[in-house]
Amino acid sequence: MGEALAEKLAKGASELRFLLTQHKVADDIQGELYENGVADLKKMLKDSFSIDPTESLKLRTQAAGMVVAWKTAISRVERQAEAEATHEVRDIAKPILSSDYISMRQAFSAKFGELEDKHIPAKEFIEKKQVDPDTLLPHWDAKGTLSLKK
Repeated sequence: MGEALAEKLAKGASELRFLLTQHKVADDIQGELYENGVADLKKMLKDSFSIDPTESLKLRTQAAGMVVAWKTAISRVERQAEAEATHEVRDIAKPILSSDYISMRQAFSAKFGELEDKHIPAKEFIEKKQVDPDTLLPHWDAKGTLSLKK
């Protein structure tokens, strides 16, 4: 993979990159998407990449994968925004994206080595422990110990 392509791919969100890769959308097409932005997906596929689904079965498969990944990404982003708003209103811990959780595990493994699953906290545990520091207030107990509470 070229350096220019790597820079273009870095501009894309990890979740969208995962979906597009899962639907077998080529890296060069993904790079152009992230670089230029997209208004109309089908028109962009035909104009920029010469992917006309009426020409061949291979192009139809490539276009279908792109459209499915695109619609899936849109619905995931909408659901994520809705969930974040609900959690914000109800003052519930913010959910961590699966891709972010996997990235944290991989970063830890790269630095400190592999751990067994039984030694890694579950995603739900991390979500519950994740607290906004601005909402914490200092509290002194009877023994004179300082703690932070919501």
